[in-house]
Amino acid sequence: MDYFQDDFNQLVKCLLVNISRFLWYNHNLILGYSPYTHAIDEDNHILRNKVSKTETEGDAYYLETDINYKIREGLFFNINGEYLKINTEGEQTQYFYNQNELIKTIKNIDADINSTQVVITAGFQKKF
Repeated sequence: MDYFQDDFNQLVKCLLVNISRFLWYNHNLILGYSPYTHAIDEDNHILRNKVSKTETEGDAYYLETDINYKIREGLFFNINGEYLKINTEGEQTQYFYNQNELIKTIKNIDADINSTQVVITAGFQKKF
């Protein structure tokens, strides 16, 4: 069993576009770009007595859109979609242990941390 932890820190710049048509429909679009994304990953391979620590930097892209359709007064149908793409490069250091004693370290291994996330939701909304 391996233990891992991923941390992403992002500075995001966004563009917001809101399109409204009539009184029964609206559409929002958010475009985001992060020129600085910092990612840290630590994997503890318990069975292999190894810990890998990775630190990377890169960029990220973000897109969110939603459509809200008015069915009747106070009742809406909503569709939302989100896309996040993270691309980072950096270095990894691996530590090898025998019991609790460090026996070997390998540094400066090229490493990438990349992530793509897609979320789509739909539902009804009732406003009172």
